[in-house]
Amino acid sequence: MFKDTSLRASDKDRDDVATSLRLHMSEGRLTMEEFDERLDRVYASRTFGELERCMADLPRSWQILPPGKPQPYFKKGARRGWARFVWANGFCWTVWGVVEVAMGGHHLEILWPLIVSIPWGSWKVVRAIETRPPPRPELGP
Repeated sequence: MFKDTSLRASDKDRDDVATSLRLHMSEGRLTMEEFDERLDRVYASRTFGELERCMADLPRSWQILPPGKPQPYFKKGARRGWARFVWANGFCWTVWGVVEVAMGGHHLEILWPLIVSIPWGSWKVVRAIETRPPPRPELGP
């Protein structure tokens, strides 16, 4: 997991591994006794190699990485989809407005652009909610 396991670990690195252990315990991978034992070993660890040994038999959901570029929330192409939605709806509402002005504004009760806006917008919102990652469980101190 680490490039050089002989490097010394910081307090933040130990806290990150301890948080990961709490998550694994809350998911049922560790008993309370195993958790306590590993937590003691984590806070006694001096190097990344010692931290790795505390997590050796657990899934690699934890990573201690240097801060980097944050990952975008939307999938590739999602922003383009929202841009198309806004452009198409803007076009429909513009055409509707021009026609209403040209006809003297007597047919304002016919809001036909809603036929485009409501179903497409509802679908976009539902898709955004469905693809949202699940929230992480709250971890105690």
